[in-house]
Amino acid sequence: MPKVFASISVVVGLVLALAAAPAIGGPQLAEPEGRVILTISGAIDRTNGDALARFDRKMLEELGTTTIITTTSWTDGPQEFEGVLARDVLKAVGATGGTIAATALNDYQITIPMSDFDKYQVLFATHMNGVELTARDKGPIWIVYPRDDHKELRNQKVDAKWLWQLSKINVQYRAPNRGGVMRSCSPRISRSPSAYSSAWLDWSRKTERLATSAPR
Repeated sequence: MPKVFASISVVVGLVLALAAAPAIGGPQLAEPEGRVILTISGAIDRTNGDALARFDRKMLEELGTTTIITTTSWTDGPQEFEGVLARDVLKAVGATGGTIAATALNDYQITIPMSDFDKYQVLFATHMNGVELTARDKGPIWIVYPRDDHKELRNQKVDAKWLWQLSKINVQYRAPNRGGVMRSCSPRISRSPSAYSSAWLDWSRKTERLATSAPR
């Protein structure tokens, strides 16, 4: 009889231990209930189906919002941006890469080193001056750098990372080149300031055409 009780105790102990142990790879993400505004793929551990992590606005905001005030190269004077820190979003999906390929609604794409997100409070902004960003005004997500807090962020190479109308992220293992920026779509940006300006002008024109037909 004592042996029976001992066996039962061992089994109960194992069951309790397994129940208390965290699931390998962590819990999966909840399914989005609203319109999906950001889809993340690539080197991630947490998804909500088809190897993708899809977020609606509510899911992003539940990660915790941050507000920063900074000037931009496209607006007059300081602006107040609210959104989710890029590093918090990538942590939520268990990202393990070295860079992200960020893609806009018009398929413009730019690669950003994930080290930027550890070093700076880079924001996936969803609001500007208290107003929700839409496709007509650089939303639903605008990548915003705290340029006023760090002088090294006030240049055209960093401006190229301020991708607006962000809709997709692919987490990659590839490291950035010496310039810190890699492009995977045309037009290719060289390191000359004039080339940056030309590419951004072309992207802005495409974005404006897309915004005129996009729903608010």
